[in-house]
Amino acid sequence: MAEIDQEERQTYFQDRSREFGFNGLSLLHRLNPLYQFNIMTDTVFDAMHLLPLNLVKNHFSKLLSGEVLDERELACKLKQMPWTTDYKSSRLPDDLEGIGYWKAEEYQKLAFPASEFVLSGLLSEDEYKVWAPVPRLVEFVFNAGRDGWTDDMIQKFEHLSWRYCILMEEHYGTKACVINLHNLIHFHEDISRFSAPDNYWCTQFERAVSRYVQQSSNRKYLEKTFARKESQREFLKFQQSVGHLDAGRKSRSTKFNREKVTYIVHSMHLWPS
Repeated sequence: MAEIDQEERQTYFQDRSREFGFNGLSLLHRLNPLYQFNIMTDTVFDAMHLLPLNLVKNHFSKLLSGEVLDERELACKLKQMPWTTDYKSSRLPDDLEGIGYWKAEEYQKLAFPASEFVLSGLLSEDEYKVWAPVPRLVEFVFNAGRDGWTDDMIQKFEHLSWRYCILMEEHYGTKACVINLHNLIHFHEDISRFSAPDNYWCTQFERAVSRYVQQSSNRKYLEKTFARKESQREFLKFQQSVGHLDAGRKSRSTKFNREKVTYIVHSMHLWPS
């Protein structure tokens, strides 16, 4: 980390950063003298990025770019996937043409439960053998593991991780052994120390942050500013839904004074239940 942090040659910095997975020396290392915080063992891997956005996405990119998969047949099978009602309530990987806009949720569902249905008959035996551990890894983290992990589940996850890494090296060569595969073989350690890595999706909060950063502010009392804007947004959204119910009635003015809306919303929180 320190060597990469001090590297001044941009191209060499990018090469080493890509090879080792670090962009420099983290500020978290300063916590070690005070709290014995070890940045290498006491920080957890991001399950969303490690599995759906790295392993699944990169593996499918290899299959599609190498012309191993027939994209037309794959798109047809994705359309035929019998999704349950729970899965249909959110984003689905059913539009292969828009794969460039897919998020972690699409890649997660593509790996499990869709891949074992849509890839049947489309991959050779050798290609499918390499892919086979991925649906089980995703199922463990985002499905079965949500009810708690047993020692047996953690051990199976570790074995699957090693199996996938070994098969990737045998099939694609040592160039496929990137930092994500190295992180995968240590992922079970996080589960043993810190329990289930996934509890709920944070996408709605991340989208809210994308709105917050665009709001003008004097950089003072940011929490109050964001809370006020969020109260305004929620109230106006509710008012809009009520307006649809009044569509058959005499139309009313849809203009609002945003400051008055803020006062009304905050006053409602002060009223006793």
